[in-house]
Amino acid sequence: METLLDRRQMVAAYWLGKVDALSKFEIEKTGAGVALNFRDLLVDQGLVLAESTKYTYQVRGPRYKSQKQTVLRPEIRIDREMLSAAIEQGTDTPIEISIWPHRRVSNPEPVKIYFDWSPSRDQFTVRRISRG
Repeated sequence: METLLDRRQMVAAYWLGKVDALSKFEIEKTGAGVALNFRDLLVDQGLVLAESTKYTYQVRGPRYKSQKQTVLRPEIRIDREMLSAAIEQGTDTPIEISIWPHRRVSNPEPVKIYFDWSPSRDQFTVRRISRG
């Protein structure tokens, strides 16, 4: 049985190490804006230490691009000011959040999360996820 578990860990480490390994994206309203929460499968499976991983992100809109910022946990908080700037022109284009996971072993291409935002909404839905 232990051999199967070891093999499972080796296969997971190999394949997850080739991609961003981020999943289960959820957006929730906060008092100051929104929080994008996600899972890091490499951390969840114990294949890398949480302390050795950080996440750089950037928010974009049709005519807006924020500075890149870095967080140490799989949670990104975006304030209303940044959200408003991203949809300033009032187009129907969703807000894009690009996330670059930084690890000691690899630094994959970013994953991009697209969602609609309105200050009057209580619920948010991920419209699309783009990888690589």
